[in-house]
Amino acid sequence: MTGTATITTGQFGRPTLSKNGRTITVRIPITLRHQGGRKQVVTPAGATPWIPTPPRVDSTLVKAIVRAHRWRDMLESSGYATIRDLAKAEAINESYLGRVLRLTLLSPEITAAEIERIVIDQLRSLLQTPEVIVQTWRAARKTDKALAESDVRAALLDFEPLWNELFPAEQARIVELLVERVDLQPDGIDLRLRVEGLTSLCSELRGGTGAHQEAA
Repeated sequence: MTGTATITTGQFGRPTLSKNGRTITVRIPITLRHQGGRKQVVTPAGATPWIPTPPRVDSTLVKAIVRAHRWRDMLESSGYATIRDLAKAEAINESYLGRVLRLTLLSPEITAAEIERIVIDQLRSLLQTPEVIVQTWRAARKTDKALAESDVRAALLDFEPLWNELFPAEQARIVELLVERVDLQPDGIDLRLRVEGLTSLCSELRGGTGAHQEAA
């Protein structure tokens, strides 16, 4: 049987606030797990049971894929006219860079779908972390001095069960509201959130507008 490969995530790092206070960035570790087809092995009575080999985690491959997309983005958006120029700037072999770039030819639908799944899953978890709750509260207090941290915490914690009740269009609106940028790195994904978007979502949740109305 042909094996399959799925991207799995590790525990995201501690969210960090930008110097201007406008965004919160978190690193999401990723690995690629290969799972091949498995045949059942029946051993004779009394014999030592056969133990299958654990699934192999190919972190080298997933890092290469991430690196390939980063280099392609640099070629398309930076001042590198050729692969040779980029290879020189990155201090790597031109032939190696060319081979790695071929990984960007993998099905874009599958790649985009996996990344989107990771971003949405981690985003929902991040909204419940103390760091995000506190930063959202501090930002919201600039316009509402009477706002208590407990009010923000309650609103963001209530969002998780609400998410699955939202229409897809509303889910997409909220992701666009909260996520400023998603950067692929050699060892994971950097997810950058808009603090203004977080305060806006919190206001909607507390006021019973927007997301609540869509789910009603």
